Amino acid sequence: MKNIETILQEAGLEVTDEQKKKITEEVNRNYKTANDWQNPRAAAHK
Repeated sequence: MKNIETILQEAGLEVTDEQKKKITEEVNRNYKTANDWQNPRAAAHK
């Protein structure tokens, strides 16, 4: 799986270090693994 910063760079987008930090924080906060989607009860107990 690609890092979000790599994806942005490959798409030709340039972001500041502050923007990278905020994007990474939000992705990490909102990201769910396939297992979390398939087994929501187990994810709720993390």
